[in-house]
Amino acid sequence: MVNYEALYKALFNGLTDAIRELDRQNYGSARQTLVKAQQEAEEIFMSDDWGEEDGGTERPAG
Repeated sequence: MVNYEALYKALFNGLTDAIRELDRQNYGSARQTLVKAQQEAEEIFMSDDWGEEDGGTERPAG
């Protein structure tokens, strides 16, 4: 099952940090922060153990 709390925290904290960088006009740093948050959320999502509850079927598309 997807850990939505961890996904939320990763994305929320990344967005908060990126907004702070934008306020300081550190655009490159803001972009890096957003990419890092995106990658962290993707890792959390992809590390989920698909198939345990649904009898081993494939991961949903999307």
